[in-house]
Amino acid sequence: MAHAFDVAVSGRPGPVVVAISEEMQKRLAEVPDLGPAHVLPPHPSPEAVPQMMAMLARAQRPLAVLGGSRWTPEGRAAIRDFLLANDLPVAVSFRRQGLFDGTSPNFAGDLGVGADAALVARAKESDLILAIGTRFGEPVSQGYTLLDMAGATPIVHVHPDQSEIGRVYRPALGVVCDVNAFALAARAVEPVAKPAWSGWTRELHAARLAQAEAPEYEGPLNLAVALQELERILPADTIFTTDAGNFATWPTRFMHVREGQDFLGPTNGAMGYGVPAAIGAKIVHPERTVVCFVGDGGFLMTGQEIATAFHHSVAPIIMVFNNQMYGTIRMYQERTYPGRISGTALTNPDFAKFIESFGGHGEVVERTEDLVPAFRRAQASGKPSIIEVRTNPEQVTNRATVADLREQARHAAEGAEAGAAPGQAARNPAPRRTVPRIR
Repeated sequence: MAHAFDVAVSGRPGPVVVAISEEMQKRLAEVPDLGPAHVLPPHPSPEAVPQMMAMLARAQRPLAVLGGSRWTPEGRAAIRDFLLANDLPVAVSFRRQGLFDGTSPNFAGDLGVGADAALVARAKESDLILAIGTRFGEPVSQGYTLLDMAGATPIVHVHPDQSEIGRVYRPALGVVCDVNAFALAARAVEPVAKPAWSGWTRELHAARLAQAEAPEYEGPLNLAVALQELERILPADTIFTTDAGNFATWPTRFMHVREGQDFLGPTNGAMGYGVPAAIGAKIVHPERTVVCFVGDGGFLMTGQEIATAFHHSVAPIIMVFNNQMYGTIRMYQERTYPGRISGTALTNPDFAKFIESFGGHGEVVERTEDLVPAFRRAQASGKPSIIEVRTNPEQVTNRATVADLREQARHAAEGAEAGAAPGQAARNPAPRRTVPRIR
Protein backbone atom coordinates (compact mmCIF):
# COMPACT_ATOMS: atom_id res chain seq x y z
CA MET A 1 0.00 0.00 0.00
CA ALA A 2 2.86 2.37 0.79
CA HIS A 3 4.39 1.65 -2.61
CA ALA A 4 1.04 2.31 -4.28
CA PHE A 5 0.93 5.76 -2.73
CA ASP A 6 4.52 6.44 -3.82
CA VAL A 7 3.64 5.52 -7.41
CA ALA A 8 0.46 7.61 -7.33
CA VAL A 9 2.28 10.83 -6.44
CA SER A 10 5.48 10.35 -8.45
CA GLY A 11 6.23 11.43 -12.03
CA ARG A 12 2.92 12.32 -13.61
CA PRO A 13 0.50 11.81 -10.66
CA GLY A 14 -2.33 9.38 -11.28
CA PRO A 15 -4.48 6.64 -9.83
CA VAL A 16 -3.14 3.22 -8.86
CA VAL A 17 -5.20 0.03 -8.69
CA VAL A 18 -4.36 -2.27 -5.77
CA ALA A 19 -5.55 -5.88 -6.05
CA ILE A 20 -6.07 -7.59 -2.68
CA SER A 21 -6.54 -11.36 -2.61
CA GLU A 22 -9.47 -12.83 -0.73
CA GLU A 23 -7.46 -14.46 2.06
CA MET A 24 -5.81 -11.13 2.87
CA GLN A 25 -9.26 -9.72 3.60
CA LYS A 26 -9.92 -12.42 6.23
CA ARG A 27 -6.71 -12.29 8.29
CA LEU A 28 -5.15 -9.74 10.62
CA ALA A 29 -1.46 -8.86 10.58
CA GLU A 30 0.72 -6.49 12.58
CA VAL A 31 2.54 -4.10 10.25
CA PRO A 32 4.25 -0.75 10.85
CA ASP A 33 2.74 2.38 9.38
CA LEU A 34 4.93 3.61 6.55
CA GLY A 35 5.05 7.32 5.84
CA PRO A 36 5.64 8.82 2.41
CA ALA A 37 9.06 8.32 0.88
CA HIS A 38 11.10 11.53 0.77
CA VAL A 39 12.25 11.68 -2.85
CA LEU A 40 13.89 14.75 -4.29
CA PRO A 41 12.41 15.83 -7.64
CA PRO A 42 14.46 14.94 -10.73
CA HIS A 43 16.46 17.86 -12.11
CA PRO A 44 17.26 18.42 -15.77
CA SER A 45 20.47 17.03 -17.18
CA PRO A 46 23.31 19.60 -17.17
CA GLU A 47 23.23 19.57 -21.00
CA ALA A 48 19.46 20.05 -21.30
CA VAL A 49 19.05 23.80 -20.88
CA PRO A 50 22.18 24.76 -22.92
CA GLN A 51 20.97 22.54 -25.79
CA MET A 52 17.53 24.11 -25.64
CA MET A 53 19.01 27.62 -25.68
CA ALA A 54 21.17 26.76 -28.70
CA MET A 55 18.06 25.56 -30.56
CA LEU A 56 16.18 28.68 -29.49
CA ALA A 57 18.94 30.96 -30.76
CA ARG A 58 18.49 29.50 -34.27
CA ALA A 59 14.69 29.84 -34.28
CA GLN A 60 12.65 32.47 -36.11
CA ARG A 61 9.12 31.53 -35.01
CA PRO A 62 9.23 29.71 -31.66
CA LEU A 63 6.19 28.96 -29.52
CA ALA A 64 6.11 27.87 -25.88
CA VAL A 65 3.23 25.67 -24.73
CA LEU A 66 2.73 25.37 -20.97
CA GLY A 67 0.73 22.56 -19.43
CA GLY A 68 0.70 19.75 -16.94
CA SER A 69 0.29 19.61 -13.20
CA ARG A 70 2.36 19.93 -10.01
CA TRP A 71 3.44 23.48 -10.73
CA THR A 72 4.38 25.42 -7.59
CA PRO A 73 4.10 29.22 -7.24
CA GLU A 74 7.89 29.40 -7.43
CA GLY A 75 7.97 27.28 -10.57
CA ARG A 76 5.27 29.35 -12.26
CA ALA A 77 7.14 32.54 -11.42
CA ALA A 78 10.42 31.11 -12.74
CA ILE A 79 9.00 29.92 -16.05
CA ARG A 80 7.23 33.27 -16.47
CA ASP A 81 10.52 35.12 -15.95
CA PHE A 82 12.30 32.86 -18.47
CA LEU A 83 9.61 33.27 -21.12
CA LEU A 84 9.37 37.03 -20.71
CA ALA A 85 13.16 37.50 -20.65
CA ASN A 86 13.32 35.73 -24.03
CA ASP A 87 10.20 37.52 -25.35
CA LEU A 88 8.62 34.19 -26.29
CA PRO A 89 4.98 33.83 -27.32
CA VAL A 90 3.19 31.61 -24.82
CA ALA A 91 0.16 29.37 -25.28
CA VAL A 92 -1.36 27.25 -22.55
CA SER A 93 -2.62 23.73 -23.10
CA PHE A 94 -6.19 22.55 -22.59
CA ARG A 95 -7.70 24.18 -19.48
CA ARG A 96 -4.35 25.29 -18.06
CA GLN A 97 -5.10 29.03 -18.13
CA GLY A 98 -3.77 29.45 -14.61
CA LEU A 99 -0.18 28.79 -15.68
CA PHE A 100 0.43 32.13 -17.42
CA ASP A 101 -0.94 35.65 -17.15
CA GLY A 102 -3.61 36.02 -19.83
CA THR A 103 -3.10 39.79 -19.91
CA SER A 104 0.62 39.54 -20.70
CA PRO A 105 1.77 40.97 -24.07
CA ASN A 106 3.37 37.56 -24.68
CA PHE A 107 0.15 35.58 -24.25
CA ALA A 108 -0.99 33.86 -27.46
CA GLY A 109 -4.07 32.00 -26.17
CA ASP A 110 -4.98 28.42 -25.40
CA LEU A 111 -4.36 25.33 -27.50
CA GLY A 112 -7.26 23.05 -26.70
CA VAL A 113 -10.80 22.23 -27.70
CA GLY A 114 -12.25 25.27 -29.45
CA ALA A 115 -8.84 26.92 -29.93
CA ASP A 116 -8.67 30.04 -32.08
CA ALA A 117 -8.05 29.10 -35.71
CA ALA A 118 -5.47 31.90 -36.02
CA LEU A 119 -3.40 30.44 -33.15
CA VAL A 120 -3.64 26.93 -34.62
CA ALA A 121 -2.46 28.22 -38.01
CA ARG A 122 0.50 30.03 -36.47
CA ALA A 123 1.44 27.02 -34.35
CA LYS A 124 1.68 25.02 -37.58
CA GLU A 125 4.04 27.70 -38.92
CA SER A 126 6.29 27.58 -35.87
CA ASP A 127 9.88 26.39 -36.32
CA LEU A 128 10.40 25.40 -32.66
CA ILE A 129 7.93 24.22 -30.02
CA LEU A 130 8.87 24.35 -26.33
CA ALA A 131 6.37 21.90 -24.79
CA ILE A 132 6.87 22.43 -21.06
CA GLY A 133 4.87 20.19 -18.74
CA THR A 134 2.19 19.33 -21.29
CA ARG A 135 1.76 15.78 -22.59
CA PHE A 136 1.03 17.28 -26.02
CA GLY A 137 -1.94 14.94 -26.30
CA GLU A 138 -5.08 14.99 -28.41
CA PRO A 139 -6.69 18.34 -27.33
CA VAL A 140 -3.46 20.33 -27.55
CA SER A 141 -2.42 18.78 -30.87
CA GLN A 142 -5.89 19.40 -32.34
CA GLY A 143 -6.53 15.70 -32.78
CA TYR A 144 -2.87 15.01 -33.66
CA THR A 145 -3.07 17.25 -36.72
CA LEU A 146 -1.03 20.20 -35.46
CA LEU A 147 2.47 18.92 -36.25
CA ASP A 148 4.26 16.19 -38.16
CA MET A 149 4.73 13.23 -35.83
CA ALA A 150 8.13 12.37 -37.27
CA GLY A 151 9.62 15.65 -36.03
CA ALA A 152 9.62 18.01 -39.03
CA THR A 153 9.00 20.81 -36.51
CA PRO A 154 11.61 20.57 -33.74
CA ILE A 155 10.06 20.02 -30.31
CA VAL A 156 11.72 20.40 -26.93
CA HIS A 157 9.55 18.27 -24.68
CA VAL A 158 9.91 18.73 -20.91
CA HIS A 159 7.92 16.27 -18.80
CA PRO A 160 8.39 14.45 -15.48
CA ASP A 161 7.31 11.09 -16.93
CA GLN A 162 9.72 9.58 -19.46
CA SER A 163 6.98 7.40 -20.99
CA GLU A 164 5.20 10.53 -22.29
CA ILE A 165 8.22 11.84 -24.22
CA GLY A 166 8.16 10.53 -27.76
CA ARG A 167 4.93 8.67 -27.16
CA VAL A 168 3.30 10.38 -30.16
CA TYR A 169 5.57 13.19 -31.34
CA ARG A 170 9.29 12.56 -31.83
CA PRO A 171 11.05 15.43 -30.00
CA ALA A 172 14.33 16.95 -31.07
CA LEU A 173 15.16 17.15 -27.37
CA GLY A 174 13.44 15.31 -24.55
CA VAL A 175 14.00 16.42 -20.95
CA VAL A 176 12.79 14.20 -18.12
CA CYS A 177 12.56 16.28 -14.97
CA ASP A 178 10.31 18.08 -12.53
CA VAL A 179 8.74 21.09 -14.24
CA ASN A 180 9.59 23.44 -11.39
CA ALA A 181 13.24 22.34 -11.36
CA PHE A 182 13.37 22.93 -15.10
CA ALA A 183 11.82 26.38 -14.71
CA LEU A 184 14.42 27.41 -12.13
CA ALA A 185 17.26 26.11 -14.31
CA ALA A 186 15.91 27.90 -17.40
CA ARG A 187 15.56 31.21 -15.56
CA ALA A 188 19.18 31.01 -14.42
CA VAL A 189 20.66 31.12 -17.95
CA GLU A 190 21.29 34.22 -20.03
CA PRO A 191 18.42 34.96 -22.43
CA VAL A 192 18.92 34.99 -26.18
CA ALA A 193 20.46 38.30 -27.22
CA LYS A 194 18.31 40.27 -29.66
CA PRO A 195 15.75 37.53 -30.39
CA ALA A 196 14.63 37.38 -34.01
CA TRP A 197 11.03 36.60 -33.10
CA SER A 198 9.80 39.72 -31.27
CA GLY A 199 7.57 40.68 -34.21
CA TRP A 200 6.25 37.11 -34.30
CA THR A 201 5.37 37.35 -30.59
CA ARG A 202 3.48 40.60 -31.12
CA GLU A 203 1.65 39.04 -34.08
CA LEU A 204 0.44 36.10 -32.00
CA HIS A 205 -0.65 38.36 -29.15
CA ALA A 206 -2.54 40.61 -31.58
CA ALA A 207 -4.39 37.56 -32.87
CA ARG A 208 -5.34 36.67 -29.30
CA LEU A 209 -6.69 40.19 -28.69
CA ALA A 210 -8.67 40.04 -31.92
CA GLN A 211 -10.24 36.74 -30.90
CA ALA A 212 -11.30 38.17 -27.54
CA GLU A 213 -13.23 41.08 -29.07
CA ALA A 214 -16.92 40.57 -28.33
CA PRO A 215 -19.05 40.13 -31.48
CA GLU A 216 -22.67 41.16 -31.78
CA TYR A 217 -25.02 38.36 -30.73
CA GLU A 218 -28.76 38.19 -31.23
CA GLY A 219 -30.95 38.67 -28.18
CA PRO A 220 -30.89 40.65 -24.91
CA LEU A 221 -27.89 38.78 -23.50
CA ASN A 222 -24.47 39.23 -25.10
CA LEU A 223 -22.61 36.69 -23.01
CA ALA A 224 -19.20 37.81 -24.28
CA VAL A 225 -19.74 41.39 -23.12
CA ALA A 226 -21.28 40.27 -19.83
CA LEU A 227 -18.30 38.04 -19.00
CA GLN A 228 -15.82 40.79 -19.82
CA GLU A 229 -17.69 43.19 -17.54
CA LEU A 230 -17.57 40.53 -14.82
CA GLU A 231 -13.84 40.04 -15.31
CA ARG A 232 -13.20 43.69 -14.46
CA ILE A 233 -14.71 43.40 -10.96
CA LEU A 234 -13.27 40.04 -9.89
CA PRO A 235 -10.66 39.96 -7.10
CA ALA A 236 -7.02 39.56 -8.07
CA ASP A 237 -6.86 36.15 -6.35
CA THR A 238 -10.05 34.63 -7.78
CA ILE A 239 -10.12 30.87 -8.30
CA PHE A 240 -12.05 29.73 -11.38
CA THR A 241 -13.36 26.24 -11.86
CA THR A 242 -15.04 25.02 -15.01
CA ASP A 243 -17.05 22.05 -16.13
CA ALA A 244 -16.90 20.52 -19.62
CA GLY A 245 -19.06 21.56 -22.56
CA ASN A 246 -19.51 24.17 -25.26
CA PHE A 247 -20.41 26.81 -22.67
CA ALA A 248 -16.83 26.59 -21.34
CA THR A 249 -15.43 28.09 -24.55
CA TRP A 250 -17.12 31.42 -23.74
CA PRO A 251 -15.05 32.35 -20.65
CA THR A 252 -11.98 30.77 -22.25
CA ARG A 253 -12.30 32.97 -25.34
CA PHE A 254 -13.53 36.23 -23.83
CA MET A 255 -11.95 36.31 -20.35
CA HIS A 256 -8.34 36.35 -19.14
CA VAL A 257 -6.94 34.57 -16.09
CA ARG A 258 -4.47 36.96 -14.50
CA GLU A 259 -1.32 36.57 -12.45
CA GLY A 260 -2.36 35.50 -8.95
CA GLN A 261 -5.58 33.85 -10.09
CA ASP A 262 -6.05 30.09 -10.50
CA PHE A 263 -8.00 28.00 -12.99
CA LEU A 264 -9.16 24.41 -12.43
CA GLY A 265 -10.74 22.36 -15.21
CA PRO A 266 -11.22 18.76 -16.36
CA THR A 267 -8.43 18.20 -18.85
CA ASN A 268 -9.97 14.83 -19.76
CA GLY A 269 -13.15 16.62 -20.90
CA ALA A 270 -15.43 14.96 -18.33
CA MET A 271 -18.67 16.64 -17.26
CA GLY A 272 -19.57 17.00 -13.59
CA TYR A 273 -16.21 18.40 -12.43
CA GLY A 274 -16.98 22.08 -11.94
CA VAL A 275 -19.23 22.19 -8.87
CA PRO A 276 -17.29 19.69 -6.70
CA ALA A 277 -14.03 21.41 -7.71
CA ALA A 278 -15.42 24.79 -6.65
CA ILE A 279 -16.50 23.42 -3.27
CA GLY A 280 -13.10 21.81 -2.72
CA ALA A 281 -11.27 24.99 -3.72
CA LYS A 282 -13.38 27.07 -1.34
CA ILE A 283 -12.75 24.65 1.53
CA VAL A 284 -9.00 24.88 0.94
CA HIS A 285 -9.05 28.68 0.39
CA PRO A 286 -12.12 30.04 2.24
CA GLU A 287 -10.72 33.59 2.04
CA ARG A 288 -10.65 33.65 -1.78
CA THR A 289 -13.51 34.19 -4.23
CA VAL A 290 -14.33 30.95 -6.06
CA VAL A 291 -16.34 31.14 -9.29
CA CYS A 292 -17.59 28.03 -11.06
CA PHE A 293 -18.65 27.95 -14.72
CA VAL A 294 -20.96 25.02 -15.45
CA GLY A 295 -23.56 24.13 -18.05
CA ASP A 296 -27.07 23.05 -17.18
CA GLY A 297 -26.26 19.46 -18.18
CA GLY A 298 -23.11 19.34 -16.07
CA PHE A 299 -24.90 20.86 -13.09
CA LEU A 300 -27.65 18.24 -13.29
CA MET A 301 -24.92 15.58 -12.97
CA THR A 302 -23.25 16.77 -9.76
CA GLY A 303 -24.98 19.98 -8.72
CA GLN A 304 -26.49 18.28 -5.68
CA GLU A 305 -22.96 18.29 -4.22
CA ILE A 306 -23.65 21.92 -3.29
CA ALA A 307 -25.00 20.38 -0.08
CA THR A 308 -21.35 19.83 0.90
CA ALA A 309 -20.74 23.58 0.72
CA PHE A 310 -23.52 24.18 3.24
CA HIS A 311 -22.22 21.36 5.43
CA HIS A 312 -18.75 22.97 5.57
CA SER A 313 -20.01 26.57 5.66
CA VAL A 314 -18.25 27.71 2.50
CA ALA A 315 -19.74 29.89 -0.21
CA PRO A 316 -18.66 29.31 -3.83
CA ILE A 317 -20.51 31.19 -6.58
CA ILE A 318 -21.85 28.83 -9.24
CA MET A 319 -22.72 30.26 -12.66
CA VAL A 320 -25.05 27.87 -14.49
CA PHE A 321 -25.23 28.50 -18.23
CA ASN A 322 -28.71 27.29 -19.12
CA ASN A 323 -29.44 26.66 -22.81
CA GLN A 324 -31.78 23.70 -22.13
CA MET A 325 -29.59 21.15 -23.90
CA TYR A 326 -26.37 19.18 -23.98
CA GLY A 327 -24.82 21.80 -26.23
CA THR A 328 -21.69 19.99 -27.39
CA ILE A 329 -23.53 16.82 -28.40
CA ARG A 330 -26.23 18.88 -30.10
CA MET A 331 -23.50 20.68 -32.07
CA TYR A 332 -22.14 17.38 -33.39
CA GLN A 333 -25.64 16.17 -34.24
CA GLU A 334 -26.33 19.31 -36.26
CA ARG A 335 -23.00 19.08 -38.08
CA THR A 336 -23.57 15.52 -39.24
CA TYR A 337 -27.34 14.96 -39.20
CA PRO A 338 -28.85 18.46 -39.32
CA GLY A 339 -32.32 18.65 -37.81
CA ARG A 340 -32.20 15.13 -36.38
CA ILE A 341 -32.15 15.73 -32.62
CA SER A 342 -31.80 12.79 -30.26
CA GLY A 343 -31.43 12.83 -26.50
CA THR A 344 -29.89 16.29 -26.16
CA ALA A 345 -32.86 18.38 -24.96
CA LEU A 346 -33.01 18.97 -21.20
CA THR A 347 -35.92 19.57 -18.84
CA ASN A 348 -34.46 21.88 -16.21
CA PRO A 349 -35.52 23.10 -12.79
CA ASP A 350 -35.46 26.71 -11.67
CA PHE A 351 -31.81 26.72 -10.63
CA ALA A 352 -32.14 29.85 -8.50
CA LYS A 353 -34.97 28.30 -6.49
CA PHE A 354 -32.95 25.09 -6.21
CA ILE A 355 -30.18 26.83 -4.24
CA GLU A 356 -32.72 28.83 -2.26
CA SER A 357 -34.28 25.56 -1.06
CA PHE A 358 -30.95 24.86 0.68
CA GLY A 359 -30.93 28.35 2.21
CA GLY A 360 -28.53 29.76 -0.36
CA HIS A 361 -28.69 32.75 -2.69
CA GLY A 362 -30.20 32.49 -6.18
CA GLU A 363 -30.16 34.85 -9.17
CA VAL A 364 -31.46 34.68 -12.74
CA VAL A 365 -29.73 36.65 -15.52
CA GLU A 366 -31.31 37.17 -18.93
CA ARG A 367 -29.75 40.50 -20.03
CA THR A 368 -26.18 41.65 -20.51
CA GLU A 369 -26.36 44.43 -17.94
CA ASP A 370 -27.75 42.14 -15.22
CA LEU A 371 -24.77 39.82 -14.68
CA VAL A 372 -22.46 42.11 -12.69
CA PRO A 373 -25.20 43.34 -10.27
CA ALA A 374 -26.32 39.73 -9.76
CA PHE A 375 -22.75 38.68 -9.02
CA ARG A 376 -22.28 41.53 -6.54
CA ARG A 377 -25.43 40.47 -4.68
CA ALA A 378 -24.30 36.85 -4.61
CA GLN A 379 -20.91 37.89 -3.29
CA ALA A 380 -22.43 40.11 -0.62
CA SER A 381 -24.82 37.37 0.55
CA GLY A 382 -21.98 35.29 2.00
CA LYS A 383 -23.96 32.18 1.06
CA PRO A 384 -23.43 29.44 -1.50
CA SER A 385 -24.90 31.00 -4.62
CA ILE A 386 -26.20 30.09 -8.05
CA ILE A 387 -26.43 32.60 -10.87
CA GLU A 388 -28.53 31.04 -13.61
CA VAL A 389 -27.52 32.63 -16.92
CA ARG A 390 -30.23 31.91 -19.48
CA THR A 391 -28.54 31.80 -22.85
CA ASN A 392 -29.93 31.63 -26.38
CA PRO A 393 -30.33 27.94 -27.39
CA GLU A 394 -29.88 28.92 -31.05
CA GLN A 395 -26.34 30.21 -30.30
CA VAL A 396 -24.92 26.71 -29.84
CA THR A 397 -21.25 27.88 -29.89
CA ASN A 398 -19.61 31.29 -29.57
CA ARG A 399 -18.93 31.18 -33.33
CA ALA A 400 -22.00 29.48 -34.81
CA THR A 401 -25.76 29.16 -34.47
CA VAL A 402 -27.81 26.03 -35.08
CA ALA A 403 -28.88 27.54 -38.41
CA ASP A 404 -25.21 28.08 -39.34
CA LEU A 405 -24.36 24.45 -38.63
CA ARG A 406 -27.30 23.20 -40.66
CA GLU A 407 -26.34 25.41 -43.58
CA GLN A 408 -22.74 24.18 -43.43
CA ALA A 409 -23.96 20.58 -43.36
CA ARG A 410 -26.21 21.23 -46.34
CA HIS A 411 -23.33 22.67 -48.39
CA ALA A 412 -21.10 19.76 -47.39
CA ALA A 413 -23.75 17.25 -48.46
CA GLU A 414 -24.27 19.03 -51.79
CA GLY A 415 -20.53 19.12 -52.39
CA ALA A 416 -20.22 15.41 -51.64
CA GLU A 417 -23.06 14.58 -54.01
CA ALA A 418 -21.59 16.74 -56.78
CA GLY A 419 -18.24 15.00 -56.47
CA ALA A 420 -19.64 11.47 -56.25
CA ALA A 421 -19.31 8.96 -59.07
CA PRO A 422 -22.46 8.30 -61.18
CA GLY A 423 -24.93 6.30 -59.14
CA GLN A 424 -22.97 6.71 -55.90
CA ALA A 425 -25.23 9.43 -54.52
CA ALA A 426 -28.21 7.14 -54.88
CA ARG A 427 -26.44 4.41 -52.89
CA ASN A 428 -25.39 6.94 -50.21
CA PRO A 429 -28.26 9.39 -49.88
CA ALA A 430 -27.92 12.47 -47.73
CA PRO A 431 -29.48 12.18 -44.25
CA ARG A 432 -33.24 12.77 -44.30
CA ARG A 433 -34.31 16.03 -42.67
CA THR A 434 -37.92 15.37 -41.75
CA VAL A 435 -37.73 16.54 -38.13
CA PRO A 436 -39.16 20.06 -37.63
CA ARG A 437 -36.59 22.74 -36.89
CA ILE A 438 -36.11 23.23 -33.15
CA ARG A 439 -35.37 26.73 -31.91
